Amino acid sequence: MFFFIYVKMLSEKPIVSDQLFKRGKARDIVIAFTPMNNNIEDVPKLIEFALGKRITVIQFPPLSSSGRAKANWDELRLSDDKRLWFWVYMWEQPRALVGAVR
Repeated sequence: MFFFIYVKMLSEKPIVSDQLFKRGKARDIVIAFTPMNNNIEDVPKLIEFALGKRITVIQFPPLSSSGRAKANWDELRLSDDKRLWFWVYMWEQPRALVGAVR
């Protein structure tokens, strides 16, 4: 069984129900986070949060040009520089996190 949660970053603290963690379900939680221009700086905080809660899976689905994103595409999509920062940062994380979650 998997629990899918939406994590909203607000004032440095993620908002998420602690009920899942109290029931020992952290290993069953999958976080899906779409990197966009207005939230890219939250990626390090999200990883820190996941590690603190012992969540081992974070998915980063790409932003697609549909729905509300289509109307605000230029405002939401990552610039080339931010996209490069994101992928370099993510490439470096496994090396930094080896042994951090067991």
